[in-house]
Amino acid sequence: MPFVQEVIDAHRAGFRAGSQALAASLLTTVIQHHLGYETLRAAAEDLEVDPEEAAFDAVRAALIFGSIPNALSTFWPARGDSVPTHFNRHASLHQVCGEQYTEQSALVSLIMLTALLRELHELEVSGRWTPD
Repeated sequence: MPFVQEVIDAHRAGFRAGSQALAASLLTTVIQHHLGYETLRAAAEDLEVDPEEAAFDAVRAALIFGSIPNALSTFWPARGDSVPTHFNRHASLHQVCGEQYTEQSALVSLIMLTALLRELHELEVSGRWTPD
């Protein structure tokens, strides 16, 4: 997938905010264009997975997909919502501030994106998923 290497390179070069912003944008692209979700809200609801309920061979996917809804939660500063201090796609793309752009959030965004892409690749290779 284009731009993934740029996320990694930016992070390695110390440009963590740039890495985080691009990872957040790529996460949106993967969810909407490759997984086929019309809205991020639908993805957040559908990807809410309990690893305890997953079949043994699907636990890894459940853990990865189950981490995504938290990153997709919305916040509305105009309504008085505080900026999330964990990686949040919405905050990363719509609110540049120190609470959101942290070393931890940058690393989480990178891990989430690469884990998701790796899992989708594994599912595609095994014939259990076909990209849209």
